Amino acid sequence: MNAEFCQPMTSSIAREWSAMFAKDLFSDFSKRCMQSIDDILRKIEKTAPDGLKDKCRAQGVVARNEANTTLESIVAQVNEALMEQQKDLSRMLAPKVSIILPDWLMLQGFSYILQIQKELEPGYDNAMRERGTGSVARQKV
Repeated sequence: MNAEFCQPMTSSIAREWSAMFAKDLFSDFSKRCMQSIDDILRKIEKTAPDGLKDKCRAQGVVARNEANTTLESIVAQVNEALMEQQKDLSRMLAPKVSIILPDWLMLQGFSYILQIQKELEPGYDNAMRERGTGSVARQKV
């Protein structure tokens, strides 16, 4: 019954949680890195002697492509590690009923599930104290 009661909220949370991890969290980082690299390469080309500007520009294209490839590889590895840790992070957060979550984690519905868990806790505690013949039946009540 508890699972049925919580199912609409947990589904909503699961969608939001997955969506948060599906976002391209590093696109702005990648753009800024490449902008910085482009700025440096332009400065180098600008200060190169006239006879070396063409060679400097060509080497700058090679350096930019290599930097971009390396950055894409780093971001892909970080994204892969993030996805691998998502499941562990989800399991770690779920039982933490009394924690105060930062605003960015207060996904739609998440605070309600924490409240439901808190409200169900006394019932679970009472059920665990039941002992003896018929205790299983009494726990279900």
